[in-house]
Amino acid sequence: MPFLDAQLKNNPFQYLKQCLLAVGSVFILFLLLNIEQHSAIISTLGATIFVVFSLPRSYSSQPRRILGGYFWGSVIGIGGHYLIITADLEALPLIMIGAGAAGATLFLMAATNAEHPPAAGLAIGLIYNSWGWETLLAIWGAVIYLSAMRFFLGSWLIDLTYGTNQQMKADRN
Repeated sequence: MPFLDAQLKNNPFQYLKQCLLAVGSVFILFLLLNIEQHSAIISTLGATIFVVFSLPRSYSSQPRRILGGYFWGSVIGIGGHYLIITADLEALPLIMIGAGAAGATLFLMAATNAEHPPAAGLAIGLIYNSWGWETLLAIWGAVIYLSAMRFFLGSWLIDLTYGTNQQMKADRN
């Protein structure tokens, strides 16, 4: 497999434009959320930014998947957060709540055809990080923005991935 993506030679400006869109999106996200307080949540949204701008043709980058995944991540994360702050729990139950939240988010995303892997991280981030309702507004603003970018720019964006399966097989030989 070559070190550089074969598409890069043919589309260097497209790569640059999509990466600059990602940089702008991360910049806006950093302006909206406290980096120190919301690092887990920012990481989750950073993964979504990667999916939207580098894999726009993927199943997980479809707006329905992004919005649905973050919906379930938000619901489970908020529920787990309030469970933890209302109960006096030891370390093991705290760990179990986080693990259960990841599993419940996965289940609900899969059951409703809203699979967006980074959204499972949101549930965990909401459980273990301190946040306020303005944090949720910022998250949902970012999620709606990214879904809109994918929807409106979808025909213009390309997958920044290494070619087709045939190309990969040919390179192995």
